[in-house]
Amino acid sequence: MGYYLKQLRPAKPSHILGRIEVLESRYFEKETIPEVQKQLDREWIEDLSKYPADLLDAACNNWRQSNQNYAPRSAGVLMESVKAEWVRRKVIVTNAESVLNLIKDAQGT
Repeated sequence: MGYYLKQLRPAKPSHILGRIEVLESRYFEKETIPEVQKQLDREWIEDLSKYPADLLDAACNNWRQSNQNYAPRSAGVLMESVKAEWVRRKVIVTNAESVLNLIKDAQGT
């Protein structure tokens, strides 16, 4: 179970911002006042904080290798390419928890 839970461990905020900053720097960057940039950073962290670092890395890699000629403007758009893997991991954990609970209940009776 520990292995599967590790597969869902969220990325750290510093990892999220680092990946987004590098990805966005490949494209045209508009000038943003510091207060707005801080809010944008907070929103990226909020929107991506549920995803594991390896899925964020894969999504950024997929974006770079796609035919996109602009930076992603939302977490949903960025993470679309790894959505199936994210759902698969969550289902595995849910199923594993159910099996463990059934085993526990069977042992208790």
